[in-house]
Amino acid sequence: DLDDPLAVSKAAITPRIAALLRALLRTVDVAIISGGNETQFRSQVIARLDGTDAADLARLHLLPTCGTRYLRHDGSGCATVYAHDLSDDEKTSALAALREEAERLGLWEAEPWG
Repeated sequence: DLDDPLAVSKAAITPRIAALLRALLRTVDVAIISGGNETQFRSQVIARLDGTDAADLARLHLLPTCGTRYLRHDGSGCATVYAHDLSDDEKTSALAALREEAERLGLWEAEPWG
């Protein structure tokens, strides 16, 4: 997981973690999965591994948004292998179903901030 095990939530990995990750990538494949989006992975992880050998980066498997996307190094950069994104209609339907059931259970909070 990216947030908290590897980095403070929403922060880049530290130089120490980057060095440890580089060492690990020299010997085994490594997969990092998190709820964070692809942009977060690119800034929090990939940007901190500059200078890492391309063969080592090929062992890095990045799965943002809880695995609905998959990124791998293709020799020149991290490329998207797949992206299972919801359509706008699917997002609207899912949110409507969530709200409807939460309201039915008395769990919906109209103003969840503050």
